[in-house]
Amino acid sequence: MLYPEDEELSRYVLDASQDQFQENENQNVFAEVVENYVRVICAYKVTLDDLVKVSPKHKDSKQTLIRAASALSNNPGLMEHLKTHRLLPIKELELLTGIKRKVLEKGRKYLIALALILSEPEFYPLKKFTHVPEELGEYQCLFPLIHSEYGCSLGHSRYQ
Repeated sequence: MLYPEDEELSRYVLDASQDQFQENENQNVFAEVVENYVRVICAYKVTLDDLVKVSPKHKDSKQTLIRAASALSNNPGLMEHLKTHRLLPIKELELLTGIKRKVLEKGRKYLIALALILSEPEFYPLKKFTHVPEELGEYQCLFPLIHSEYGCSLGHSRYQ
């Protein structure tokens, strides 16, 4: 005979088990997204180690590059150029945003990485780590977080 407290305990154990299973599934999906992202950015000669090094440290620099990445990701023609040629369309991006060429060139790896996150639906799970608000205000770097969480088995890029 089952007592009410046994039934309640069984329900609790079942709920906890389902929650644990769902959490594991979410972690597996996220790990797969990160692995795919690392593969994609490597095609652009960018590694997570690079991103940790080149991520802007100052608030104004971050906001400038976020604005450029947002403009890039929202322009299908520029994104097509980036994906086809694996090169950042610096001249067009400079004209579109008004951001100086030197700033765009210095932030090339960061811009590519962030634009891919902002434009590719498969990378939307990474978007929450970018902390890029709709108004493009405060930003905290996602790359050290992902790097420390998953490491980088792909080594350093020789294209600095």
